[in-house]
Amino acid sequence: MPPRAPHSFRWRCRVWFRRFRIGVWLLVLAVVGAGLYVNQIGLPEFIKRPLLEQLRQRGVQIEFTRLRLLWYRGIVAEQVRFGSAQASNAPSLTARQAELELDWRAALQGRLQVESVSLQGGHFEWPLAESNTPPRPLALNDLQARLRLLPDDEWVLEEFRARFAGANLFLSGTITNASALRDWPFLRPPAGSAEEPPTRAPAPGTARHRLRQLAEAIERISFGTPPELRLHLTGDARDLQTFALRGTIAAPDATTPWGRVIGGLFKVRLLAATEETPSRAEITLAATEARTPWAEAEQLVLELKLDPVGGHTNQVAGELAARSARVQTRWATATNADFTARWIHSLTRPIPLSGKGELRAAAASTPW
Repeated sequence: MPPRAPHSFRWRCRVWFRRFRIGVWLLVLAVVGAGLYVNQIGLPEFIKRPLLEQLRQRGVQIEFTRLRLLWYRGIVAEQVRFGSAQASNAPSLTARQAELELDWRAALQGRLQVESVSLQGGHFEWPLAESNTPPRPLALNDLQARLRLLPDDEWVLEEFRARFAGANLFLSGTITNASALRDWPFLRPPAGSAEEPPTRAPAPGTARHRLRQLAEAIERISFGTPPELRLHLTGDARDLQTFALRGTIAAPDATTPWGRVIGGLFKVRLLAATEETPSRAEITLAATEARTPWAEAEQLVLELKLDPVGGHTNQVAGELAARSARVQTRWATATNADFTARWIHSLTRPIPLSGKGELRAAAASTPW
């Protein structure tokens, strides 16, 4: 038989092209299969484990039913719970979904680093239960937010929106040393057991008792038009005394147990303590009209300042200044009225310990 002629260069190119094409199709099939797996089943353990550990180190403890990759949104956790479910009397935050945004530059270097967490369909609740009384929860519904995890253990809260007691709540803030939040006593689960400790009534003057009083007061307030509540919070998680809160409430029409406010604008500033001054509060209320069982006022401006009394942790010094274009009571009517007062108040007693006030008016008249 004559010797076989060697394969031509063209024939070898066709063979290698077929092999290359098969390899490309196999690679595409593997990528599509992996994509379907992480999209429908979820991310594998060797990715989830370091991701959750990195979040835990940044102070974010998260539980979920499924963690999967969506091409148009990134890594998405479903049916999310933040913190521990061991204590039902502790604050709880849940969400329908949470998007984890990664630092892709770090990911290309083999490091998983979460840049931010975005929540959708969230719900926050703090039961504030006492013995022998029904719970008075503080709750936020329809919560959406974006939390940026910055270097040096800093959190920045953005795009926070929620429904709170019939109001539209908008919140922003910056917290340094944020991982210390998990060490706050009321956020930690009971030590040593998953059993919940017996519920005890919070002592008067404690933060939990004051929050319960706030929840009870909110239940008795109704709004003709949903108000807007905008707050900005800053502080160092290692020191609660450094936290400062600034906010405004715009309420076109509000009915409270103490009266009705029309065209109201409420401003509050809770200022953190410094080396020179202790923590203090400044509250301002401006209203087109205010009606109470005792008096009616037009063009009302009320300014209140509260400062702690040195050496007394449960006493505050109050200073009130109120101005109104017209005030009417069952006993008298006054125009351009100006009232000032100063007093010392105990947080555990409804009646001030001491104080004095002064009322001035441009003109006044009585029915008699």
